[in-house]
Amino acid sequence: MVLDLEEKVADVVKKLKGRGLASPYWRSFVVARINPLRWIKGEPPALEDLLKTMRKRAAKFNVEKSGLRIYRALQDRLTMRASRDLFTHQGRS
Repeated sequence: MVLDLEEKVADVVKKLKGRGLASPYWRSFVVARINPLRWIKGEPPALEDLLKTMRKRAAKFNVEKSGLRIYRALQDRLTMRASRDLFTHQGRS
């Protein structure tokens, strides 16, 4: 189950990179997008059900629809993080 999910995530990442969208954070971003736990309130589902849902979401992940929008959002976050880190470390030795 986990290996199947990993293969599906890797396929999505490969498609994103194939569109010229290069980032070392694609895997983490895709997993965050298909993770249903962020929306569940109360008791989490059984592990099997969780992995099944994540596999379905990974298989349905629409690279054409969300790839560029996701890439821009990711780039914005990275830019903000770099700016914050630069600001935080200024004046330190």
